[in-house]
Amino acid sequence: MPNKRYELQQHLGSAEQSLAMFDSEIKANDNVQMVYARLNITPDRLFQDVIINTFVRNPDGKMPMLGDPVIVKMKRAIFRGSSKSDYGKQLR
Repeated sequence: MPNKRYELQQHLGSAEQSLAMFDSEIKANDNVQMVYARLNITPDRLFQDVIINTFVRNPDGKMPMLGDPVIVKMKRAIFRGSSKSDYGKQLR
């Protein structure tokens, strides 16, 4: 398989409006190659908000610089911490 370049685009909204947002902003875009969504899992906003992540073809985009590994470790710690605490969920 040849390498292809993609750009992450994120769409934020309420869970109630998520299907309409998907139809209007994502479904008709032929460049979208992958989509996944996550519902808000913090106790005070449980299942009320959604973030829809799309990967869009971007053959002319610039290659981003590699990030600092420390930041990657921090992101992983925040993600893993969200599984066992409400504070971790809010932080994520």
